[in-house]
Amino acid sequence: IYRKYKKITGDDFIDWQYAIFVEEKRVNRLNYFFSFFTDLIGTKTEARPSKNWEFIVHFFQTYNQSFYWILFVRYAFRGRQLMSSLILTNLVCYSVVFFSGNLLLAGIFSIIGLLAAAFQISPIFKHFDRQIMVRVYPSDSVKKMADFKLLSIKLFSTITFIYLVLILVRYQTTAVAYWFLIIFLVDYLVIAKYLPYLVGSKHEIKK
Repeated sequence: IYRKYKKITGDDFIDWQYAIFVEEKRVNRLNYFFSFFTDLIGTKTEARPSKNWEFIVHFFQTYNQSFYWILFVRYAFRGRQLMSSLILTNLVCYSVVFFSGNLLLAGIFSIIGLLAAAFQISPIFKHFDRQIMVRVYPSDSVKKMADFKLLSIKLFSTITFIYLVLILVRYQTTAVAYWFLIIFLVDYLVIAKYLPYLVGSKHEIKK
């Protein structure tokens, strides 16, 4: 904040252009936060929430009314970054799994897809930490991690299920059973160990 103030004021003058730029960024961040909960008139396109997954948002809101759960779900399914990148990454991995014709390669890319999904999901945990509207609310780190765990399990259960179905349909050999065990183990370790490591939390996720 002090550095921004010095840059705006300079030595003997006020840099109005930079001051307006900083204020616009602040307003855009605030509008982006509010856009997860309501439609804002005049909001820039990139700050408007996505409506593609609205049915999931409504279903999950009735499933759990926790404060962090609502924030995480709205960011995941109304934000314009997470779901598109998550789907694109896994579509690439799904294609390799199904069309490669090599069970070993299919298993490796299934694991890569799970690790990539964890990396993409992890920013949800701290996305709102610097938002004043969230910081005034009483914080509960254990509950926050529990809600993040719940969302991660739901996302990963869908992603993992598709990998397993593709492998089962494409490679009908006894070795598939071993890869099922490996993928289930990786899925558990990603949720239980890797995600808490990525978000820097001391609260490990336990099933």
